[in-house]
Amino acid sequence: MNHVEVFNDPQTIAREMVVEVEHTKIGKMKTIGVPVKLSDTPAKISKAAPLLGEHNDEVLEDWCIT
Repeated sequence: MNHVEVFNDPQTIAREMVVEVEHTKIGKMKTIGVPVKLSDTPAKISKAAPLLGEHNDEVLEDWCIT
């Protein structure tokens, strides 16, 4: 299977392995969902990965560098 077939596979869809999120630069995009499903502590992908350097200020402040 190639990536297009995997993304459109009924099992992939049923297990919510591909989810849609909002990306800062490109808008709506599909990304990989959470592979492990736990009933007591379910996880959810709620946003896209940050842009390169997006959190630099916060990290440097936590490290007392700025």
